[in-house]
Amino acid sequence: MNESQNTLFTAAGVSMITIGVSVALYHAQKRRHHVVWAIGRHWSQLGLLSLSISRSEQSIFEEEFKYLIVTSSLFNEQPLADNNKVIQPNIEPVVDVPSSLFNRLVTITLLNVMVIIFIMTTNRSVSPYIIPCLLPAYITTCYFIYRHHRHVQVRRIHASALNSMHKIISLSQKSDSFLFRLLNALPTEPQQQQAFGTLLSNHFEAYIECVHQLQPLIDTHNLATFRDMYNLNETIPSLLLEFDSHQYGVEDIHLIYSVICWKRREYLLYLLSLDVMSNHNRTHYGKTWRQAIQVNHGLVHAYLQFNEKLESMASLVDARGKLFLDVAQKEEVLSVQTSPSSMTAATTAAAGGGGAEGLLSSSSHHSDSRSITLMHRVSALEKHVEDIQAKLFLCKQDTKSLSSGRVSWLGLERMNKRFSQIDEHMQIMIGQWEESKHALEEMLEDQQTKLDTIASLPSPPSSPRGLPTLEEKRTYQPFTVKRMHSFNNSKYKTRTETI
Repeated sequence: MNESQNTLFTAAGVSMITIGVSVALYHAQKRRHHVVWAIGRHWSQLGLLSLSISRSEQSIFEEEFKYLIVTSSLFNEQPLADNNKVIQPNIEPVVDVPSSLFNRLVTITLLNVMVIIFIMTTNRSVSPYIIPCLLPAYITTCYFIYRHHRHVQVRRIHASALNSMHKIISLSQKSDSFLFRLLNALPTEPQQQQAFGTLLSNHFEAYIECVHQLQPLIDTHNLATFRDMYNLNETIPSLLLEFDSHQYGVEDIHLIYSVICWKRREYLLYLLSLDVMSNHNRTHYGKTWRQAIQVNHGLVHAYLQFNEKLESMASLVDARGKLFLDVAQKEEVLSVQTSPSSMTAATTAAAGGGGAEGLLSSSSHHSDSRSITLMHRVSALEKHVEDIQAKLFLCKQDTKSLSSGRVSWLGLERMNKRFSQIDEHMQIMIGQWEESKHALEEMLEDQQTKLDTIASLPSPPSSPRGLPTLEEKRTYQPFTVKRMHSFNNSKYKTRTETI
């Protein structure tokens, strides 16, 4: 009975080894490759036996990661006023498989191995053929345990990458809301301006360091393609860097913020150009993503410190600057309303002595409102262009999946919807473009009319209080001589009649 069982186990083990070798030899003969390479390639192509996750799951994650970047306000450079409301990220929970199952499988495997070793060492009657039969089973069990562990690790990497991007977007929007308040009410004290400029400069250096850390992880060809697609130059214009690092003025602060926005777009462009996004060789897939996530975590830490300092500075400016600004505006309004010079100037302008100034002051409010309207229209045009670029990028990714043979009804329907949205954006953009052109032409015509009117008005007298000018003397002298002459004649007549 024992001999028949040993024979059965031996036959089962030999059959399993024979089937594996025959499959490998078949693929090796068909592809004319080495036997080991054929076995490894066939092993990796089987979805059930592959150590890495499926290509479809990986593509879904990459599409979600790219969509999160290209649709964010950071990449599209929306106006600061649109970022006042910080969008809380919808962070999905990290994929976590219960560790008890993994620990249970490992424990059972180790116990079985220990039991077999104990039986073999204590009982010499055990057939030696049991080892070839049990060894494939234990190897297969250990392999599936390791495969399960690898899949869990990759899914955790994906969740961590998405979570880090959500945090970066949320913290960036929060910092933009603080910067919008600070840039509109810059502190007047030199020390506060220097502190604000130094804070922005340090944050810019943090972005430079993060971009430098992502440099070895990117695909240069994809980076060049994305630069052309989103019109992002390779180097920062030198005009944006011409400021003294120790003396920050108002213009320098605005320039530093512009450079930060530019560098932020470049950082997101580097994330889109990661080598693992396009390279199908997944040997260093997890290692590359871990390095990129580590860089993201460093940027999140820099943003936390940056936002903390911005919040304290914004609260200080709001507490002092707004109160001072309101009081100054009230005093200015009262001084303008009660000053005699303003009343005299208004009377003179109404009488015609200051016609040019009156014309300018009467039309300034209307001109300012039209300028603001034109500015909003140009910003809306820019927003439409950025939305079209983002949707075209997503359509390009969909066409890649279609060209590779993975045609699906949902993919075609998604592309059709995006094309309809692009067409709608273009129609609205054309209408706003025509309205902007007409508004600009009207402003040019009004400005030309204003200049012509000012040129046609007579010049005011140079000395309104004092001696009459030469022109006034010429105007009134004939009338005075005539009056005196008539007065003398009438006096002479009266004397003659009396005599």
